Amino acid sequence: MEQRTNSLLAVFGALLALAVNAPSISAEGPTEGTAVEQGIVEPLADADHFDATTISAALFTTCAISLDHVFCWGGNDEEKLGDGESPPVPDQSIPRGVALPGINLVASTESGVLAASDVTVGEENVCATSDGSAYCWGYHSWYGLGVSGWGACYPYTDCRSINFPTAPTTRPELATPFTNTGISRAVAGDYSSCALQEGVAFCWGDNYDLGSASLATPIPVAEPSNGFTNTAVTSIDVGYFHSCLVEGGSVYCWGQNDKGQLGDGTTTNSDTPVKVSVNTDEGFTNTNVAAVIVTYKSTCAIEAGSVYCWGSNGAGDLADGVGPPPAVGGISYSTLPLKVHDGPSFVNSNVSALSTDSYDSQICALREGVMYCWGYLAYDLDESGTAVPRKVKTGTDGFTNTAVTEMAVGYEHACAIELGLVYCWGENYLGQLGDGTIATRATPTKVIGRQDRTALTTEVVGSGSIDSTFDRLDCTGTCTNDVLAGTQITLEATPGSGQQFDGWSGACAGTDECVVEMTEARTVTATFSDVPMAEVDITLVVIGDGSLVLGDTTCESTCTVSVDSGSTQTITATASDGYTFTTWGGACSGTTACSVTPTASQVVTGKFSEIATDTENDTPTSGSDADTAAPATSGSLTVVVFGEGVVSVGGTECSSTCTIEVDIDSVQTLQTAPGEGYVFESWGGACSSRDVCEITMTSDTAVTARFLAATLPATGSSLPFGMFAVLLASIGALAALLTGRRTASSASR
Repeated sequence: MEQRTNSLLAVFGALLALAVNAPSISAEGPTEGTAVEQGIVEPLADADHFDATTISAALFTTCAISLDHVFCWGGNDEEKLGDGESPPVPDQSIPRGVALPGINLVASTESGVLAASDVTVGEENVCATSDGSAYCWGYHSWYGLGVSGWGACYPYTDCRSINFPTAPTTRPELATPFTNTGISRAVAGDYSSCALQEGVAFCWGDNYDLGSASLATPIPVAEPSNGFTNTAVTSIDVGYFHSCLVEGGSVYCWGQNDKGQLGDGTTTNSDTPVKVSVNTDEGFTNTNVAAVIVTYKSTCAIEAGSVYCWGSNGAGDLADGVGPPPAVGGISYSTLPLKVHDGPSFVNSNVSALSTDSYDSQICALREGVMYCWGYLAYDLDESGTAVPRKVKTGTDGFTNTAVTEMAVGYEHACAIELGLVYCWGENYLGQLGDGTIATRATPTKVIGRQDRTALTTEVVGSGSIDSTFDRLDCTGTCTNDVLAGTQITLEATPGSGQQFDGWSGACAGTDECVVEMTEARTVTATFSDVPMAEVDITLVVIGDGSLVLGDTTCESTCTVSVDSGSTQTITATASDGYTFTTWGGACSGTTACSVTPTASQVVTGKFSEIATDTENDTPTSGSDADTAAPATSGSLTVVVFGEGVVSVGGTECSSTCTIEVDIDSVQTLQTAPGEGYVFESWGGACSSRDVCEITMTSDTAVTARFLAATLPATGSSLPFGMFAVLLASIGALAALLTGRRTASSASR
């Protein structure tokens, strides 16, 4: 621990030296200072705003995701700016793009900025998540970058650093392999780092305080028998000497515990995750935790929208409304979670996010778009109070503290994203506020931009979406977004339900994925249209004298109508003079209007019967109320033949359309005989197999038989059916012969 103590003293000595020469806040406002001697300033008047979606800070460095790429600014002693330059660039007071993975700009002509979805800043290094993989850069002391073959080092002058994004070493040989794929978050701590790979937590780096050697490459966090399985971790944070994560709504912590920062009711260190204890007196159940953060020797978590903290209270970390000793009733630390006290306007509910710097004990919370802070603060807040959350000031640079979406806390400085713009405030020794100066700022000040940006317009015609490399650019209508100039954007077209993608126009063409080189403003259009409906046939068969109507088709004998598969079709029957409609057959039954929704070819028959008359009185005899209908003893079997072939039933051979009167309850056998050059393809209607069709007549019935030309698919030439039959017979005879031999062989055994 002596080495660590010397390191901390060295850092504080450097801070003291900086403070002597740093600008101070006066009654008239901040003193404007620049860092011309460090070569890091650009005129404010020539700079654009800096917008971002994610931000992180630690010590004197700040990083953010802007236009889907990583930018960093502030101190670069540990080469945390990751710009690939050698020798390292001086500290930077405006955002600077992080280099591409593995690119040292001195040794390569390649250029570009790392695309990423998330970034975290630690004391010595930075980690980002890019396309599902973790990349880290900065100092490699205590193996903080997770790269094998680079030894730990002390003192710092002997350490090596990597100033461009580098992937941690994969560990395929582990029982739970680290593949560096499927990474949802990579977290840079102070001397160690961790990553979440598909719900599994892997860590690497310093293990000094637990009496173990440092870990040069990622290994999975241990699984003690306390409910922690390391299979569904949703949140993780890494501190100076302890770390915590959330799985299944519960917090687990490990590492140093001298101030109760593990929250298990003890001050005993642990080299495996321990479950944070329940504290019913404070309302903490440890069953519904959404997020956890760790600072120097304390921990805070959000459960059911409320903030709870435990561990050291040396700087008012616990926000208990009293503060540490010598305050009357003050406590130095708590080994159990305590609920954060309400403040002048802070109500401890509906809290959505927490942020801290693990180097000190400055903690901030985000509640309904408003940022509140407590603990060790290097700047004034907007409200008075002791050891309670208080509002961040608004200032005069546009920050309202009403619509904050992201926060970051560094050493004696903090930042926020509001309405997409980045604001920072506090100490600014090394340009960590990103405003082009090294002037201390008492209130939130806009970070100035340095990105070259250009516009990408995407347009959807029809119903569908354009999905892009970056979720921010996904579009279902017409969208225009700024992107980083010179980057490559990949777009994919996703049709909506019942739609098909017809192709790209504008900066792309064809139907493959669209890759756009953003060297200038571009417009890309994706066109979608309705998927053509597959068609099926409905065969109408008229039995007797009448007509069947389907759509625009009026059928008086046999007709085939093509309709959209899955569409609902209504068929009506109209009897001729002297006839009456008797019944439907095939796909319909009864006597009311026939409605079908075909997904395959169907047959519908309509039977019409002649109206019998009483010759003496010249009046119809059928349909009379006095009549009692006798059960039908016969029915109509209608056969429709498509193609060249014959269907035989009883003594009737049918080659087109035939209607045969047969007895009800009789069994009718239908057989096929293909014409020359044709083969039997399938039955339809009342039969569905490809074998002999047998029907038990219970009512009027219709059957179709389809014959197709016998064509050899490989050559496209026709094969006479006789030859085709001979070939099939030969194959059958060979199969029978082989079967017989096997049977005989088995019998002999």
